[in-house]
Amino acid sequence: MIQRHSIILWSRAADEEFKVTVDRAYSIIMALKEFGTELRPDYLTAMSKKNARLFDYSYETFEELIRKGVNKEGKIIFADLGYIVSFFSSMVDQNSAGIRMHIGTRNPKFMNTLVIDLPQTFPLYTDAIFDARLIELFKKIADILD
Repeated sequence: MIQRHSIILWSRAADEEFKVTVDRAYSIIMALKEFGTELRPDYLTAMSKKNARLFDYSYETFEELIRKGVNKEGKIIFADLGYIVSFFSSMVDQNSAGIRMHIGTRNPKFMNTLVIDLPQTFPLYTDAIFDARLIELFKKIADILD
């Protein structure tokens, strides 16, 4: 069985404005994009890869994705439970990172989370430069999440 690695970060719920939530999440997306192709959230998740759309990295598109990702059940919206958005980095499974964010949570019984599933081909144990860059990325995202 192939071993998979993930980066998981969480933060406490906070009563913040929607724009602050979007700004924080967008900063995380930009940090992942700057890291390189291995973790760059290039595609929006879909029911099937053939239906996946490219993400254009515009703030406006991202804000709309967040709005659409509001936690709801039917027509009932649970804005205090935040927003969910997810991406992946490559159409080739072994080269693809999965990125899932649950952000904007205001209910103190729940947490904001960021899960980054590293690609199988990620040189985690074989490339010290990647290790150092990954540590820096982790610190940067941790600071953004506060």
